[in-house]
Amino acid sequence: MISKYNLPLVSITLNIPGSNKDSLKIRKIYRECIRVVKIKLLKQRESTIVCERERFSAEGPEFFMVVDGIAAKTLKKMFIQIENEHLVGRLFDIDVIDKDFSVVSRKDVNMPPRKCIICEDDAINCISMRKHKRDEIIKAVDNLIDQF
Repeated sequence: MISKYNLPLVSITLNIPGSNKDSLKIRKIYRECIRVVKIKLLKQRESTIVCERERFSAEGPEFFMVVDGIAAKTLKKMFIQIENEHLVGRLFDIDVIDKDFSVVSRKDVNMPPRKCIICEDDAINCISMRKHKRDEIIKAVDNLIDQF
């Protein structure tokens, strides 16, 4: 898609631990993420969604869209805001891949790393140190989904 359009690609997946990455509840969260991303883009009058694709696999649902009219770093900043502010935004994984195929990171846009769903440490630290038990993480995610 990037090669075809020479534009940034947005990838939407979910941060769901465990082996069950697809269910009715998970798809509801997935659809909500797509909905809020599209609303955010529609509010940017200069943006256009050029192409969309969706895929379902054992890894969970995935949505891809090519966006014109907004720079990749600006897109990333917009989507970090969604991830940080939405009730279940912690479960959203909204990546931006620039037209040179580089993934735009939070660091690239001077934003702090994501926080752990359980504690206030950086999520990457908790993951690398295996700070929390898998069941504890799954329970926290399930609770967040149930709140939604």
